[in-house]
Amino acid sequence: MGRFVTFHLSTGEHSFTDEGPTGPSKKPLVINIENGGQYCVRLFAKMTNILKVYAQWDNQIEEVPCQQAQGEAAHLKPIDIKKVEPAFRGTFDPATTFPSGTQAQH
Repeated sequence: MGRFVTFHLSTGEHSFTDEGPTGPSKKPLVINIENGGQYCVRLFAKMTNILKVYAQWDNQIEEVPCQQAQGEAAHLKPIDIKKVEPAFRGTFDPATTFPSGTQAQH
């Protein structure tokens, strides 16, 4: 929560899901990565069916305009690589600031 992460991915189709308090998101987000493109994805959970003792969470993942994401992430810290699954650490960017808008954005 309140963190960002940057990955360098190969061109082609990639499917993204998130894992939240109640399991994975209902539907994966599929993005066709173009060479040199920059894509921004937001993961979040909405509280639904709130009762006095019990709250249910609805995990969601969505693509957002990178300019919007940059504004939202301006004061966020990067995620620690230990929180990234080992299979994806090779694509992990250890930069400590959110990427600038110098690349083509989608």
